[in-house]
Amino acid sequence: MAGFAPDAKLQLAQAQLAAGEVSAAQAGFASALEGDPGHAAARRGLAQSAFRRGEPEGAERAFEEVLGLGGDRSTLATALRGLAELRRAAGDRAAAAELLSQADSLAEGSQTR
Repeated sequence: MAGFAPDAKLQLAQAQLAAGEVSAAQAGFASALEGDPGHAAARRGLAQSAFRRGEPEGAERAFEEVLGLGGDRSTLATALRGLAELRRAAGDRAAAAELLSQADSLAEGSQTR
């Protein structure tokens, strides 16, 4: 992906993830982050691809980094939902429910703007 701007890398990685090319997408998101380490959408994509590859530790770390970076409500809600799914899979239903509640609150707030 050398020679691509970070946004072009991000768009390609998003298309790859949507097409089920998870390994290629994960590499693309990582490459986009090299150009802009604070890019919340690229970090979210990295988390989603790690999750889909069955890498819960990497997914959790990346989702938490998204929350630390901030960003738009949709990006933050997606990160919270991802963390909720990880907690649910680990058997912590109470934490999952709390995270989903936070995600729903963010999503509702974005619709009223």
